[in-house]
Amino acid sequence: MLPFVDNLMPFRYQHLQWTLKGLEMTGVPLIEYDGTKYLPAGISDDTGIYYFIPQIAKLLNVNLDWAILIFFSSIFITSMFLSFFLLFKLFPQKNQKAITIYFILIIFLSCFFRGDIYIFTAISVTTLIPLFLYINANYSNKKILYFLLIFLGFILSIFNFIRSNSATAILIFCLYLIIINKNTKFLLKVSRILGIFAGYLLFLVILNLNIYNERDSFLYNHKIDIKSFPEGHIFWHQVYIGLGFLTNDYGIRYTDDSALEKAKEINPDVIPQSINYEKILQNEVFRIITSNPWFFIKNIFAKLGVIFLYLLIFSNFGLIIVLKNQNHFHLNISFILVFIFNLIFPLLAVPYPSYILGTIAAFNIFAICTLNNYLFNKNQSIKNLFSF
Repeated sequence: MLPFVDNLMPFRYQHLQWTLKGLEMTGVPLIEYDGTKYLPAGISDDTGIYYFIPQIAKLLNVNLDWAILIFFSSIFITSMFLSFFLLFKLFPQKNQKAITIYFILIIFLSCFFRGDIYIFTAISVTTLIPLFLYINANYSNKKILYFLLIFLGFILSIFNFIRSNSATAILIFCLYLIIINKNTKFLLKVSRILGIFAGYLLFLVILNLNIYNERDSFLYNHKIDIKSFPEGHIFWHQVYIGLGFLTNDYGIRYTDDSALEKAKEINPDVIPQSINYEKILQNEVFRIITSNPWFFIKNIFAKLGVIFLYLLIFSNFGLIIVLKNQNHFHLNISFILVFIFNLIFPLLAVPYPSYILGTIAAFNIFAICTLNNYLFNKNQSIKNLFSF
């Protein structure tokens, strides 16, 4: 058994095999070959792993299993040590470190046993929020500051490439705290925001001018219409089957077949996971919500109940700390924005632990900041941390 390999979803493993085969046959990234035809890799799924993992296999001349292990474990270990390093710098006393270790280990142990790309929503919160807070608290040198902000934006963009919107909540967090910082002049706020976006856009430029452009040219030459497939993870498919969280009269179940059957019922010729397929399910979701809003509301509240239960288990007394915290209004708001954004998908799809890892991570990081500031607020870095 290999960590991060055995808990990768079977369909992702299958498509990674096809993508590695496509890379070996064509030399072009993000092309999969299923034995009969070429297709864009990662159709209806998050794209990043279908680029990085086959590249690792090719570069290091290892099989797919080892490439998966190297990819996930290297990011997992780096993120864990970086999280500890940054939080120990922000909260250096022994008691503070004990609090940090407790809440961070909960997050990373959950990620280790859960696996798959879902862990990136939690890892991004656990690593990048402390990174931003550390940058804000410790760097007045403009050259270093802007280099780190550009670097932060670049990493945010990579995380979103690997897992759709896994770092968007952190981007919102950073922008909010920059904007409301009363100790920073307007032009400095603008320049810091531009620094983050410069890094974010830099990766997108590399992605589109090199990776996507090479893929699209290959598909065009082989008469494959890339525009008929959505770029990244399909959304309305998940929202539709998410309505099957509760027993219902619509025949909806939380299975891929349930959505496919409905789309085929409406249009027998529809191509699964295509843009037209998504539009059909989007219309069906809105039809159900408008005709029976109470059914949708019951679904949301049932899912909220399950999410709260998981938070009690994984955040335990950290949840109480967060809910009772009355200090640092703007930091509270910034974390609330992260919570709300990361709750969108489990509320619209299903509240499985995989989908709420980002919310759990945000609660635990907030608990670390809140408890350490409440108990030990004499450290200068903490004063800077909460100077918004």
